[in-house]
Formats: sequence, structure tokens, C-alpha cells
Amino acid sequence: IPYFATQADIVAYTEQRHLPIAVGSYFLIYAVVLLAIRLFLRNQFDTVRFGPWLITSTVATIFYLIMLTVMKTNIEMALAAAGMAFGYGLIYSVCQSTAMMLAPDDERGLASSTFFLGLDIGMTLGPVIGGIVDSTMPVKWFYPVMLITVPLILLIYFFNRQKLNSAVNKH
Repeated sequence: IPYFATQADIVAYTEQRHLPIAVGSYFLIYAVVLLAIRLFLRNQFDTVRFGPWLITSTVATIFYLIMLTVMKTNIEMALAAAGMAFGYGLIYSVCQSTAMMLAPDDERGLASSTFFLGLDIGMTLGPVIGGIVDSTMPVKWFYPVMLITVPLILLIYFFNRQKLNSAVNKH
């Protein structure tokens, strides 16, 4: 949700805050860092358990949301973009890989479509929630409100980790 809210609203966010930032380079920096991460960690995606990835991406998500909240310079924007790559970009690959790894061969299509359904939900809710926050609250609250999603993600993981761990142990 924070990733897609950022995609939809970062330009308006920086304009509303009157920030002298080259926001057009935000997703370029994100893409370059993400490419480097994926190349560097390519052999780890199928071998490291889900939990460490989730912890890493959660910390990175908190970092990039805080950086976007306080950013005033291009360096802070670049750090936020890199944090987003470690947050959303990293867990995206891990979740997709985990879904395929855990699904029985005859249910991989279902696993793939379920993964993309979750992505579509985030793609829909991010801009909607961002628009609601933008139209009802001061701009300074945009990214702190997005931080609310982090504990929700951890709760979902906490309540489902036993199922995830038992499925991983079968494979």
C-alpha cells in the first residue's frame, strides 16, 4: 500500500510541501538499487527462510517512510528510494518466490494468481488511501499514516507463520 501510494502521490506530495527535490529521479534510483539488490542476492531468494526477508523489508519500509516524512534534500530522497527498494522491492521477489515454492505443482497457477491478486489489492488501496489521507489531513501526515500498514503486515505474518513454516518444512 505505501509503495503504490508513493507511486501515485509522490509528485503531489513534494509539490504540496514545496520541496526543492528532483522527484523525477526517485523511481530511477529505486530501480537501480533494486537491480543491484536482486543481482547481489539472486542465489539467496530460494534458500533463506521467509522470516529474515520479512524483517529486513519491514525495517527498510519503516526507514523509507520516515525518510519520505522528513525529506528536505535530494540525498534524503535517494535514501528513501533505496529504502523502498530494500522494503517493497525485496519482499515482492521473496513473496512471489515463496508462493511458487510452496505450491504443489498442480496448483502453481492458483498460487501465482493469488499472489497477483494481493498485488492488485495493494495497487488499488494505496492510491485510494493516499487520496483520502491527502484530502482529509495535512500533508505532513501522509507517510506517518502509511506507517500504520507496517504493524498490520507483521500481525498477518504472526498469525500465519506456523502455516508458512510447516509448508516450508514439507518442501
